[in-house]
Amino acid sequence: MRTPPALAAAALAATLTVGVSSPAQATVVDDVVATVMAQVNGLFSQIKLPSFAGLSSQAGSSTATGYRATRPDLEAVRGTVMTELNAYRVSHGRAPVAFNVRQANDAQGWADHLNAQGGTRIWHSGTDTFENIALTAGPDAHAPVRQWQASPTHNAVMLDPGLRVGGVGVAQNALGQYIVVLRGYF
Repeated sequence: MRTPPALAAAALAATLTVGVSSPAQATVVDDVVATVMAQVNGLFSQIKLPSFAGLSSQAGSSTATGYRATRPDLEAVRGTVMTELNAYRVSHGRAPVAFNVRQANDAQGWADHLNAQGGTRIWHSGTDTFENIALTAGPDAHAPVRQWQASPTHNAVMLDPGLRVGGVGVAQNALGQYIVVLRGYF
């Protein structure tokens, strides 16, 4: 598994090398990637997850930024899905999806709703945004993107050039399966 900084480097390099036609340009791109990655690695080393102790009675509460946090382990799943989605898009010549708090909160609300309905069946919400939903076979953070890649309709959503901003919601049912919702719009 590639780390988020490594995936970011691959996405950045793929984005910057489009149209590079000379060794001099390639050197400039390499220098830019190295500089940015040093900054990204520095940022990742500073990330500290907030304490979620005692928040069970406040599930779904908003943080100061308006972002609905989930359990720390589910936050990691959210990050993995967004990272893998963007790496997949970049590998197909598409721009990465920019994180959007509103879309992430809406996606989280729908994942929580599906879980509250039993958590073993999924259906689309009828929203007017891009939406992919996955129910994993077990607690596998990499399964949603793989499932969507295997479905022509879901794959088309992931690779739609109009998908510019979005967010992911994740719930975990009593069987340990993840319910993952991707929401986005242009």
